[in-house]
Amino acid sequence: MIKRIFKKIAEYWFISLASLIIIAQLANIIVGEKLGVHLVIPFIEPAFYIVAFALVYKMLKRIKIEVFNFEALPIVKAWKIGANIIGYILLILLVESVIHYWRATDSIYYSSKNKIELYTELSPTDYVYSLYRCRSYVCKKIDIDLSYSEDNSFTGNMKLIPLQDSSLVAVVRGGIISDVVNLRNETRIDMPYVNMKSDTAGCSICNKLKFN
Repeated sequence: MIKRIFKKIAEYWFISLASLIIIAQLANIIVGEKLGVHLVIPFIEPAFYIVAFALVYKMLKRIKIEVFNFEALPIVKAWKIGANIIGYILLILLVESVIHYWRATDSIYYSSKNKIELYTELSPTDYVYSLYRCRSYVCKKIDIDLSYSEDNSFTGNMKLIPLQDSSLVAVVRGGIISDVVNLRNETRIDMPYVNMKSDTAGCSICNKLKFN
């Protein structure tokens, strides 16, 4: 039994390695949610595509078996084929949600190994936006609640704009400055929303931002 398992691992080593990367990401999520720190795992995107391809291949193989199973009733065959398709699609979507639990939207680099990143984090019903301070492969969450809205025009085109002295950073959504964060003491500056196209003249902080 153990010999057969190792034989399978050796035969499909790339799928095994990709699966281990995904399991590592799942552990990363569990620990990251507890501690507010997560690792940026290398090769996680290729791992997803390898596992997704393997699952699609497995699904097609099972469908082929059911199609050529002439002893089964047509309704039973249709039910099994449908169940296989739905089951594998749900499994692929589950793997995809694990891989992309944290999704970097924009970054500000202060050095080659030091940056501030704006992340989207998966929640049960929507995406939540958070700032992280990243050094090499370790990202620590900045404990600040950013403004939240379900309006797509407000949550679209997310980006970060730094101040000239790099101590403050603005979060821009859909052309609106929604948050300004002090990176030194990790606090959010209380200010009204500012439309970058029309309201910046009366915004003292906006005059210091590095608009591109």
